[in-house]
Parts: sequence; structure tokens; C-alpha cells
Amino acid sequence: MAKSFPIVAIVGRPNVGKSTLFNRLVKRRASIVHATSGVTRDRSYGRRTWKDVEFSVVDTGGIVEQPVDPLMHKMQEQVKAALDESSTVLFLADLRDGLTPADKEIAEQLRRLDKRVLVVGTKADNEQIELTKADLYELGLGEPLAISAVHNRGIEELLDTIVEELPSAPAGPTSAPVAKVAIAGRPNVGKSSLVNALLGEERVIVDERPGTTRDAVDVMVKRNKKQYLFVDTAGMRRKAKVKRVLEQYSVGSALQSVRRCDLCIMMLDATAGIVDQDCRIASFIREKGKGVVVAVNKWDLIEEKKTFFEQLKEEVATKLRFVPGAPLITVSALTQQRIFKLFDLIDEVFEEARKRISTSELNDHLQQCLLKNPPPIRRRRRPKIFFGTQVGVCPPNFVLFTSNRSQFDTSYLRYLENQIRDKFGFKGVPIRIELCNRR
Repeated sequence: MAKSFPIVAIVGRPNVGKSTLFNRLVKRRASIVHATSGVTRDRSYGRRTWKDVEFSVVDTGGIVEQPVDPLMHKMQEQVKAALDESSTVLFLADLRDGLTPADKEIAEQLRRLDKRVLVVGTKADNEQIELTKADLYELGLGEPLAISAVHNRGIEELLDTIVEELPSAPAGPTSAPVAKVAIAGRPNVGKSSLVNALLGEERVIVDERPGTTRDAVDVMVKRNKKQYLFVDTAGMRRKAKVKRVLEQYSVGSALQSVRRCDLCIMMLDATAGIVDQDCRIASFIREKGKGVVVAVNKWDLIEEKKTFFEQLKEEVATKLRFVPGAPLITVSALTQQRIFKLFDLIDEVFEEARKRISTSELNDHLQQCLLKNPPPIRRRRRPKIFFGTQVGVCPPNFVLFTSNRSQFDTSYLRYLENQIRDKFGFKGVPIRIELCNRR
């Protein structure tokens, strides 16, 4: 994490309610919750403030002894990284299952750490189950707490205990990151690899099998005294191909991440070209009003680079017309080729998304546009535009007051949009134009 807030790690064996508690603590559905074991793979971070104390919470995958599968082994490395950086550990045990040998083995590992460990019995949905927390004294890690994250039982007591155990956070500015950037694209285009390359460590799990990333993972990166919040998202497949419930959750999480971010890095696979699903994703990004940087990954695998790049520019201009003027960059997450130039493009698009045009400038330009190409006559009358103003940013939103808004077709609005872009820029940012009758 780029900021020095105390970190609270949530650990335990699979399916004890770690993600449910994480979502409750950070007060949003940040992690996918499902009965299937091993849903959480990467570290997911969130923030919480309680009694004027701010801290970070990290959700982890279930701890498994002697993992055989390579992906499971990477998950255990993520858990270890979370434990190493945390100051306080919440060790969760399922009260409905009772104390298990796996719980005892995990407790033995945690005792070797120089950390404050809070034992938390989960799924205490009623008083009868809550009484069984006494069994957790056997772990030898102090007085256990009993909670039900689903029913919000015992959460305030848990937060009180966490705040008491936390070291004080260093003083300093707590300004928001410069930009929230969602990294979106189809499965296996290299989204997680790009995040790891930007951060300089294996922050999220990378595997050749599609669907490795399930949760949207927030990663803070600091560069040139600026902070960026990158959100690694699950690969978005066509709706018809999404069969499993878990994948539906993952795609839903990716779409939600696009909504809450300021702009997107639209990642393409250089070896596959632009396919229909890329166009659908670009259309969704535009629909949500987000700025776009188009990053073509795996450029190290292309041989005739100059010829291929010219073809690529034409293909982006025609197939990805949903993102007009979006900066195009070729990168390689594997070799780190040009990946740090992304920061300049992000800054550029973010500034364009926040740009404001004065009312006088806008109306002077509108008058020139109307003289050059007046609105077509409808029902023996030519509709008029009296006045325009910008009413919002991210995305730029313009309201034009007209004699009759129903007499303007989409082609003329597209003309006005292009004229506004030619004059004022808004590179890689969708523009919204709303018509209102003057009366």
C-alpha cells in the first residue's frame, strides 16, 4: 500500500467467512462471497474508520497445508505477504464446524509471528452458537470474540478491539489518489501481469489459465509524487459463454469496478487482434462515461512491428469508434516495455475528463458551428439552438437549450460533438450532450 495506515489481515482456513467479514468491515461488497472453496485468491484491500482511527483491511484466500496445485501455492504466498505487512491479524474459525485440526495448525503458525492475533469465531447467528466460542480458548491466543458478519452481530465489539490493538498511524496528508483506473479486457490479455509490472512485485496472481482473477483487486501505486488506484478486474467474456455462477459474480464485479473508476485502461491482446468482445467492452466503458487509454499487450511477440502498428491504428479507429481519440500504446507487461508511459497517458485523459469550458467560449463556438452547418429543416421549420453550457465533468456534460429538442437527430448531435472535440479536445473521453426546450 502506498499510504502508511495500520493493516489488519483476515486469515483462516477456506469457507470460514473471511470475505463476508471483509465486506462488512469496509462497508461495501468488495470481495465475492460464495460457498465454493477457494473463491478468494488475491489480496483484496479496503479502508475503515472507527472512532476516528483509520486502518486498512486485507482479505486473503484460505490457508491450506501443503498445497499441491500451483495456483493454490500462489494463493498461500499471497496469504504470507498479507501476514508479513500486517500489524494485527484476525484469525477466523467457524463456530458451526467447531474447532478443527486445520484451525490448530494455523494457530501454531500464527503463534510464531510477532503480531497481535485476535481469535474470531464466525457464523454466531444466535446465542446458542455464540456460547461455543469457549472452545477457541484451546488455541492459546487469548480471549476469542464471536460474530456474525451476515447478521451484523458482534461487529462493533470487534471494531473496538481492533482499534485498541492497532499501532497509531503516522500523521500526514490523506488526500485521495489522483485517478482511479480500472484495467479492463477479455480473459488472459495480461491485466494482472500489467498490475504486477507497474508495482514491481507479484501483487496479484498470474496464471495461464483464464479466470484466475475473480475479485476486483485495488492496488495503490505512487509515481512522481502522485498516487494512482489501479483496479485489476476479472476478464469479461461474452454473456452467452458465462455459465458458472462464480464467473457471473466475477464479471459483475468487473463491471462494477468500471462504474466506480474515473477512467479505464482497455487492454487488448496483440496476438489476437480486436475481436467482437473487445468492441462490447469498449461500448460499455463509453456508456458509463469513462475515459479510455487503449493498451495493446504482448507486443514483444509481434515481429513486423511497424506494419502491424499501422494496421492496428486503422483497426482501432474503425472497430473501437466508441472511444474516439483514445490514446493508443503498445506495451509488454512481461518485458515492461513502455508500461511506465501509461502514467502520462492516464494523467492526460484524466485532465481531459475534468476539463471545463467557459460558457462564453462554448457559445461563441456553437454559433460558428451553426453558421457552418445549420440544423436541417423539420416540418417546414429549422430548429434553433439558443444557448449552451457545460454542467458537469467526468464525463464532460453539456446542455443545449433549443426551440424543439425532438427536431434534432443523432447525426446532427454527432456533428456538434465532433466540432466540440475539434475545438476543445476531450481526447479519449466520451462527451454527453443533452437537449432541453428553452421554455
